[in-house]
Amino acid sequence: MITKLIDKISELIKLKLDQFKLEAQGHIASVAARIVVFLAFLVLVSFALLFLGLTLAFALNEWWDSAYLGFLAVAGLLIIFIVLLGVVAKSQSLAKAIERSIIETSQEPAEDEALPGV
Repeated sequence: MITKLIDKISELIKLKLDQFKLEAQGHIASVAARIVVFLAFLVLVSFALLFLGLTLAFALNEWWDSAYLGFLAVAGLLIIFIVLLGVVAKSQSLAKAIERSIIETSQEPAEDEALPGV
């Protein structure tokens, strides 16, 4: 009788451990998928901004009838943007907002984990 109880308890512990492993794998896969999608999005946005910057620089060159002033103007705008981003990052308000967003996102249940009818 006690042997059966010990076997059942050890089986329950094994099943709970397996369940925990599967849930952890699911969460890791979800995070990895989000990271891949974010990186792909980041690459595409970077290319779009690069080509928009080049287009603006060439357009300014044509407008100002210069071979380099458009590129200097775009570079100046980028430097101003980088400085502003650095100031915002140093104030830590951006970091705190991102941290809050990550915490809120990680606490939301995934669509397949949500309770039906809720």
